[in-house]
Amino acid sequence: MRIRSVVLTGGVLFGVAVFAAPASASDATTAKQLIVTKADAGANYTASKGTTEKDTFPQLAACVGTPVPKRVVTVHLEGPDLANGQDGSLITSSVDFVKTAAMAKTDRSIVSNPKFADCITQLAQTQLSSEGVAQVTSQPVSVKRYGTFSAAVESHVSGTNKGQPVDLTIVQVGILKGRAELGESFITNGAQPFDQNAAQGILDKVNQRLNKAKT
Repeated sequence: MRIRSVVLTGGVLFGVAVFAAPASASDATTAKQLIVTKADAGANYTASKGTTEKDTFPQLAACVGTPVPKRVVTVHLEGPDLANGQDGSLITSSVDFVKTAAMAKTDRSIVSNPKFADCITQLAQTQLSSEGVAQVTSQPVSVKRYGTFSAAVESHVSGTNKGQPVDLTIVQVGILKGRAELGESFITNGAQPFDQNAAQGILDKVNQRLNKAKT
């Protein structure tokens, strides 16, 4: 069973939204430079087409008490699913550009809210219970600063899916700079999270490109 099938979303920290504005050509070009690539992840990873996930950010925003009915994403790009054939780990990424700097500022306040990790737990539990997942727990974890703001949440998902046992650890990282909102997920089987040094090395490469990008 591919673990991607029971993951809540690869970009839940900033999520995707309904498009209500034309995409800027420069934003779209920049977004392509900011996804995690096979070159970033290394030779042990195989790339396949990423899957666009259901929009969950408005639900999380409402949960923490800051609804975002007028939030507009002008560009959304899913990176490839990067699967490690040796240990079964998976890396996903996405890039959004919101319409205004004010929207990005609001998104930052939502992700920074102390309730945010609990809201991820509640939403994931609701979405995954029908698939047999019995328990989801989430907690904020420390992460090196990337862009102008970064945050991370570690979740543990356990139960069954299509009759098969599920036991996953998902570390989701959100990075913000200007109007750009990056989401990366590092997913492993079992209780041991993705190697922190390896994840940091990947994010360092993305951040080098982000620092040079016009956002």
